Amino acid sequence: DQLKSTFLSTLSHELRTPLNAIIGFSNLIDQDTPNQVVVDYLGIIRRSGDHLLELVEDLFDISLIETNNISLHQSVGILSEIMSMVEHLARFEQNKLNKHQVTINLNIPDDTSLKIYTDLRKLKQVLINLLKNALKFTPSGTIDFGYEVEKHDENTYYRFFVIDTGIGIQQKNIDIIFDIFRQADDSLTRQFEGAGIGLSVAKRYIELLGGRIWVDSTFGKGSAFYFTLSADLPDKQLIESEDFTIKEQENVRGKTILIVEDIPSAHVLLKILLEREGYGTIWAKNGKEAVEFCHTVPEIRLVLMDLKMPDMSGFVAARIIKEDFPNLPIIAQTAFAVDGERQLALEAGFDEYIEKP
Repeated sequence: DQLKSTFLSTLSHELRTPLNAIIGFSNLIDQDTPNQVVVDYLGIIRRSGDHLLELVEDLFDISLIETNNISLHQSVGILSEIMSMVEHLARFEQNKLNKHQVTINLNIPDDTSLKIYTDLRKLKQVLINLLKNALKFTPSGTIDFGYEVEKHDENTYYRFFVIDTGIGIQQKNIDIIFDIFRQADDSLTRQFEGAGIGLSVAKRYIELLGGRIWVDSTFGKGSAFYFTLSADLPDKQLIESEDFTIKEQENVRGKTILIVEDIPSAHVLLKILLEREGYGTIWAKNGKEAVEFCHTVPEIRLVLMDLKMPDMSGFVAARIIKEDFPNLPIIAQTAFAVDGERQLALEAGFDEYIEKP
């Protein structure tokens, strides 16, 4: 109970801090301020929003793990492509944190054809969580990450690593850093932000994937996080590779997109983003209106459908629309991103699924 109380106290502070910036600077922009000041305020709002989103995502992951609602979606991926994508995301995070005095190095084997069969999304999330942790606790220096191939007896493994030259971890805290509700520093004077969830999520995911994760650290010199996953691949007929290639899409500039969204602010955001790119938009406030628009406005070429709406849900509306317009693309979008809901959406007839924001 004491751990949970400390955690909730920390979490309350962590959530209120970015919300304070978002609300406060939004109010300041309502006043007559110079353009450059507005740009500066917007930058603070954006960074605060990103921080808040990370907290919400970490909390959501923990809630799924604690209630045993995590499911695996395994496929084959090419490791060099996965690591390149993770490197790109790490550099984006580095720029966001203004950690330009930190050098990030990716180290992988020369063989770029090596593959892994696992839940690729969770693998990437673990690596990103570890890299974010390294960036947070490395004021300057280097962060090396990558993987090596290891063999033990008849088994082959990939050993992934994230090694930093940051502040390190005191020996007394080594055993608790992967625990939920725990941080190496829970005090009021702690120097670094965060609710202390990312490492807990990483540990639970790696164990769920059949691997092992551990840390070696020297206080004042840095930390090295390692985890292992099997390098074995199942029979070819049982697997399919995940394609990271971005395919060229049909040019739909100038065509009409139906936005199905019951939250006005969410509709306005999509409307502005799409109309900036030259698309026309129509707004349906629920599933019933969406069905009516699809039958009365033949110019509609794409539907962006929220899943949770009053009167008629996105799932029901999509099934009805697909019965009469099987070739009309419908993309599900939801802020209630429960693990496994993507598969439910695809089975319901949606062509794709995206999470908000």
